[in-house]
Amino acid sequence: MVEFSQWNAISRVEVDRQDGAKTVVIDADASTYIMNADPKLWHGTMWEKNLMSAPPALANVLRPHGEFAIIGPGGGVDVLRAVAKRQPERYGIEINPLSPIPSCADAYADFAYHLYERPDVHIHVTDGRSFVRNAPQQYDVVQMTLVDTWASTAAGAFALSENSLYYNRGFSGILSI
Repeated sequence: MVEFSQWNAISRVEVDRQDGAKTVVIDADASTYIMNADPKLWHGTMWEKNLMSAPPALANVLRPHGEFAIIGPGGGVDVLRAVAKRQPERYGIEINPLSPIPSCADAYADFAYHLYERPDVHIHVTDGRSFVRNAPQQYDVVQMTLVDTWASTAAGAFALSENSLYYNRGFSGILSI
């Protein structure tokens, strides 16, 4: 059941209710769950077991005390991992102002245990690479977990072009690789 739906120049964003979960769906293709776990009650729960055993959690294990820049935080899974593992500062950088962060904050804040309103979570609506490149501080982890959508490829647009999002040149200027 669709609870929220809106378009802008970047994409169509909707929030669907599926049983007790709420899912953000972008362009009727990519999706992310809005996290519904209290970080204070995280330890020893199924949430911890499931989320910390997923491959993106390796960053939290390798840099347990690092500052995180999370590009495309969506529903908050990477932010929740960083909060629960007590990383000192978390910066969420979202390019789409319709993402659940700015546009749904009031409607889903209680459901997400006010994850994006915590004093140690800093959310910025801008381009991720530009933000990280121009930030005065350096980050121990720059995390981008499946931030691309396949809407343009599925429609045939850019089907034969390469995507520089996840490879070395895509990071030039923000990391010394």
